[in-house]
Amino acid sequence: MSAASKALEEVRQLVASDDRRDFEFAGRGFIATRKDPAIPRDTGDGAAFDLTDAKAGATVTMTRMELLLTLLAGFPVADFIANGAIEVEGDAALYEALTGLIEAPKPNFNIVEP
Repeated sequence: MSAASKALEEVRQLVASDDRRDFEFAGRGFIATRKDPAIPRDTGDGAAFDLTDAKAGATVTMTRMELLLTLLAGFPVADFIANGAIEVEGDAALYEALTGLIEAPKPNFNIVEP
């Protein structure tokens, strides 16, 4: 048995073959969860972004599709929260306020003006 075949077999042992969660997550636009929520600076001196800000008023969990629909297409956030597509820990009104600050892009704008 080749090394690749052995590695594949090890992975098969870790994940049940009928477990389709990863495919469902991928279909909804979910890619990965960072083990370390701090994204370091290139220079190595501290974090450029820390995704676990204790002062944050809300933590919002959604797929890329819900992000695009609510942030750029103007779909109502409350509907997605009500049906469970968007999960909010904290003040849900904060994300709704953020979406209100973003102007939807105009689909038929002139790329080149005379």
